Amino acid sequence: MTKIVYIVTTPYIEEEIQEVAEKAGVTVAVKQVSREIPEEELRALVAEWEEMGTDILLCRGGMEGRIKKIASRAYVLGMRFSFDTVLLNLNGYKRQNPEFFTGRIKRVLMVSRRRLPLNPELLRDLFHVEVVNVSVEEFDTQEDFLKFGEGFDLVISGQNWIPYWKERGVRCFYQRFTEKQSLEESFIQAIILADSRRQLQEKNEEIQNLLDNSFHAVIVVNQEGLIARGNGQLRKYFKHDLPGIVGKNIYTFLPGLKKGMLEEIIRMGKEFYGELMEFDDRVLVMNGFPIRQKGEIAGAALNFEELHKIEQVEQKIKTELYNKGLVARYRFQDIVGQSDQMLAVKEYARGFASHNSNILLYGESGTGKELFAQSIHNSSLRKNGPFVAVNCGALPSNLLESELFGYVGGAFTGAFKGGKKGLLELAHKGTIFLDEILEMEAMGQVRLLRVLEERVISRIGDDKVIPVDIRIITASNKNLKKMVEEGKFREDLYYRLNVLMLKIPPLRERRGDITLLSDRFLQQFGEASKKQVELSPQARKVMEGYLWKGNVRQLRNFCERLVIIADTRVLEGDFVRRQLEDSYFEALGQEQGPERNQYAGEEPVREEMQYFGGPDRERRRILEALNRSRGRRQEAAEYLGISKTSLWRKMKKYGIAEKY
Repeated sequence: MTKIVYIVTTPYIEEEIQEVAEKAGVTVAVKQVSREIPEEELRALVAEWEEMGTDILLCRGGMEGRIKKIASRAYVLGMRFSFDTVLLNLNGYKRQNPEFFTGRIKRVLMVSRRRLPLNPELLRDLFHVEVVNVSVEEFDTQEDFLKFGEGFDLVISGQNWIPYWKERGVRCFYQRFTEKQSLEESFIQAIILADSRRQLQEKNEEIQNLLDNSFHAVIVVNQEGLIARGNGQLRKYFKHDLPGIVGKNIYTFLPGLKKGMLEEIIRMGKEFYGELMEFDDRVLVMNGFPIRQKGEIAGAALNFEELHKIEQVEQKIKTELYNKGLVARYRFQDIVGQSDQMLAVKEYARGFASHNSNILLYGESGTGKELFAQSIHNSSLRKNGPFVAVNCGALPSNLLESELFGYVGGAFTGAFKGGKKGLLELAHKGTIFLDEILEMEAMGQVRLLRVLEERVISRIGDDKVIPVDIRIITASNKNLKKMVEEGKFREDLYYRLNVLMLKIPPLRERRGDITLLSDRFLQQFGEASKKQVELSPQARKVMEGYLWKGNVRQLRNFCERLVIIADTRVLEGDFVRRQLEDSYFEALGQEQGPERNQYAGEEPVREEMQYFGGPDRERRRILEALNRSRGRRQEAAEYLGISKTSLWRKMKKYGIAEKY
């Protein structure tokens, strides 16, 4: 329930306020203070109220401005008067003095802290008056304000001003019951504000929690270069907590920071990556970028990571890449599919293979884009050359460029003494397959464009060019044309890559292949488990009626599950339907159809979340797959029905030795 402290400077009726509060559904504590209360005393009271867990400090008149300068946690809300309040005041005075509203049109002054919503025409028609609304703050002195009011036939104001008007012989009026109406509206507004602030606070805490649990240290500075905020990794990297460094100049805190670098970010909007900086005998890799608010640069964010950790990650990634090998193992006959759509796609792909032009493969995750890339390579004149596959989304941006283009010895700290060939160079006379091409950062896109245009590369740290004869096949599960229109991908690079475009249809668009694939997978897993499992006609209908948002990968995983838990040779439709419901948390109807078999809005289970029967069971399955494949991760990943990157993450999660 929203907690409100209502600060008043005049006597009040507690019962009236609590009656309105109960109706509005808020908890209100009324605190009366003197308008002349000293600043220090008021500050102590505000701190006490905030310690009570107060959401809203509700004030009237000048007290709102004073408390706003003090409060740090609770929201300060000033009492608002609506048009209803104007009507109630005028009507209240009319009941007591009906003769006032006859004859000539009277001039009425409404005094409020903020401008009121008025409808002059309606007031003139209803009350035969001309209403002017002013705030005391619009006048230089109190005398100017009181003198201004003498020119009106009636002044309606707060009760604190009534004695002053009477001294000057000015007709005045204040009706106490109108406060009840204002309170009700203010309480409703307080509830909305408190709920919004709680939601915002929860979101901020969630974001801060993500930052604090990041592997990197983050420091945010304002336009003056003063530290404004950071994350929980500051102590680990710099042996300081955030409260101890807020307000310090960034160059004072980090003397190793290159002079002028921050100014380039804030004044010129530049970004930088991979800058090296020493701190306490450690080498840190630093990235920086501007922070924008409403289109203007408001500061900068600096991201820090220890160099030796990056080198460890790089070594793991290199091991994973080279374990994959430089050989394409799949051919078109390995791609299962006899539907018209798949036959047409394979026919196009065979035609593309005989040419040397670049190819863009487009298809959802799990449709088999790499299978097509390998098949195209093996059907081309380059089949005797290397096939190099790179997942651009699996490599950090600061490593992708060095992996693709290579580097010379001494190009950067941690580089091999003799340098290293890049993957583009290794693909000479062959094919390079760039999966998830959209994940390549801007500088990498520029360098790749040069390769496409000039067919030469330059290793990082070298000014020599190396000619390369390669064919580039790229893949994306997103519409690259749309990404170009949104400014997320270079237009010139898009047209260079999209010479020949091949769209691989999702499984739901080629339902005739579902049974064919299911039979193949059930046979494969059945042989591995020494079982013979097949689908009944009704089970085939269930399988064909399901949407398979994860495409062939999802179907493969599900068939493995069926083989593992099957206790009969022939699997019936009800059994398959129950397994779909258990695996993907869906309720399926008895009559399966492609339009009715999933909850509306239900998200597909991600690849990493596939069900293996609990952590212990999952670890055993991974070890079994690695043993079966003699440590070859690609084969193990295919056996498990997950990607090689996911397998690596799961191995790390369960502490499975890197000997594999």
